[in-house]
Amino acid sequence: MSNEKSNPQPAQVRELRESVQRKQDIGITAAQHLCADMLHTSQRSWRQWETDDRETIGTLLTWIDNAALRVR
Repeated sequence: MSNEKSNPQPAQVRELRESVQRKQDIGITAAQHLCADMLHTSQRSWRQWETDDRETIGTLLTWIDNAALRVR
């Protein structure tokens, strides 16, 4: 099984953060912090997912899909 199908790509992680940013009218750092809090992870992990410095987990894709529906 390919990681491309099961794990979210950095662009998907950034898109969600950008959606949160727009909806909450907050900056990048605050949005990353909020997204990380929603996943019970660190802001550093979130930033690393955005920059492809850390492999994301497959279950994050489901969360991103569900969260994206809520913030739009």
